Amino acid sequence: MQNTIRTTLAVLGLALGTVVPGEPQKPAPALGGESAAAALESLMTARGRAEAVAEYRETIATNERYHVSETELNALGYRFLQGGRTSDAIAVFELNAEAFPRSWSVWDSLAVAHESGGARDKALVHYARSVELNPASRSGLNGLSRLRGYELDATRETRQPLRF
Repeated sequence: MQNTIRTTLAVLGLALGTVVPGEPQKPAPALGGESAAAALESLMTARGRAEAVAEYRETIATNERYHVSETELNALGYRFLQGGRTSDAIAVFELNAEAFPRSWSVWDSLAVAHESGGARDKALVHYARSVELNPASRSGLNGLSRLRGYELDATRETRQPLRF
């Protein structure tokens, strides 16, 4: 249900354009363009992560022929993450964060991927950014709590095992 609501809101946001208080309104992207996420996925399959990311930044991200969708990039990142391709997922989530830096959801996804890959320090930074943008983010708050609990446990500042 929550994913459906998030997707619906993302589609509405695309249709209305990106509105950021205090900044000029950006026009809504053409919804009929080619999917930037699909192009990125094809590049990653054909050329590998490093070349694909470079090509994406140089020729796709700013090309009006492509439709850059936060939702599609997030879905691609999670497909990679669920398929055990954590480094590829992190690369996709980083591109999504570059494209949508004011979206708490992309920072949360990037944090999840870093946590999954064992990079707790990076996960903490990204969960904090997510919560900064959306203080009500349950996932972000839970991630911060969980990772800070690991830190306390590692420094032996707790006397009982932490339970989540």
